[in-house]
Amino acid sequence: MHSSVELAKVVGRLAAEESFNDAAELLAEWARDYAGCEEASVRMMAEGGETGPWVPACAHQGADSGFQRDESLVAANECLCGRVMLRDVDVEQPFFTAGGSFVWGRVSSMGQRFSPEQIGPLRNRCVSAGFESVAIFAILDRGKPVGCLHLADHAPDVFQDAVELVEEVCAQAGGILLKHQSAERHKALTDAIRTALLPKNPPQTPGLDIGVSFASAGDTGYMGGDFYDVIKIPHHGVLLLVGDYSGMGIEASGLAARARYTLASLAVNATGPAHLLTTANEILVQSLPSDRFVSVVACLISLEKPIARVSLAGHPPPVFLFPDGRCAEMPAEANTPLGAFPETVYQDVSVALPEGVYLVLFTDGISEARRGQELFGVNGIGRTWQALKPRNADEVARAISEAADAFQTRGTVAPDDRLVLAARLSPTTTTARGRALEQDATMAVR
Repeated sequence: MHSSVELAKVVGRLAAEESFNDAAELLAEWARDYAGCEEASVRMMAEGGETGPWVPACAHQGADSGFQRDESLVAANECLCGRVMLRDVDVEQPFFTAGGSFVWGRVSSMGQRFSPEQIGPLRNRCVSAGFESVAIFAILDRGKPVGCLHLADHAPDVFQDAVELVEEVCAQAGGILLKHQSAERHKALTDAIRTALLPKNPPQTPGLDIGVSFASAGDTGYMGGDFYDVIKIPHHGVLLLVGDYSGMGIEASGLAARARYTLASLAVNATGPAHLLTTANEILVQSLPSDRFVSVVACLISLEKPIARVSLAGHPPPVFLFPDGRCAEMPAEANTPLGAFPETVYQDVSVALPEGVYLVLFTDGISEARRGQELFGVNGIGRTWQALKPRNADEVARAISEAADAFQTRGTVAPDDRLVLAARLSPTTTTARGRALEQDATMAVR
């Protein structure tokens, strides 16, 4: 039996915190230490349109960056976290406690023992991360669910002795977390969205110089659907993804996160960008609202030979920026956005990527920045490039984003978020073969 003294001590510490972030981090830290587990995260419920509530993670302890990103923004109806939070559980099932928490010590084999109907919707991200023990507790405010606490560990059967006290702490933690100003909780929500969609710094990728710049169309409370990803594909190279989900608000951000996660989970086994988009489309047609879609550009850059393979799903094509000041749009078929039509077969194109050439991917917030009747477009990117003497890809991405912002007519609201990803093979990676292919690349983009 747990001590009532320990319960009072923990609740008192939570109540003494002066900010939402501090209280949420303390709850995650305390639960992780008390249960003796590797990972802990606090999720708070956020309402989100026709798709129902979302459960963004507002505090993380112990998880690696990949797991944090994939789990930062999840719909309540697609995972056990949401079911526990909403109290939509069957306590007759052995993996739910009498208090409605999910506690199980061998999750990798649940599918062999229980039917999908018994378990309910799963993303299986905990399983793919190798966690065996998982526990989820509803965070309550006077009995009303407002969030959940997620715990995980790679070892089996970790949580049995911790359940009672953690349940009682979570039953009292909701009101404490909610006492903080809504603006602060909203910032925690937007931070979770940025983690899921737009990490400030792209992953370090040996052999490839990558820079990213993002600017929101609105104030800090604005939530859009732009996202990017950088994924190492063994034996093939590095996959660059830039996408834009139609819509605004928490629902748009959440569904953009779903699209990014779908693409990332399929990427390693895809034979190329076109195969990736074709496969992802069949999933997203089923999982996105019928009137919504996501545009994507997928670019696979080989690190062994200077070639870029690109496929588009209703997205602006990338541009090449050559050392002599030229700017040229890649010749690639636009295709249709993901989620729009089933059984769509996407195509890709391969083009050389010689030494010193930047490949720039962007969303339509860049190309459609407007001054009167004139669009910024590829010409605006070209003008920006001609005036630049960049030292790296980060400076290229930032300069293009700032130029599009400056081009936009003052006093008007930007039509969309602005996301730019620039990439260049590092000089040590580019081979003599790449220099020989420069003429082919120039001809291909004329």
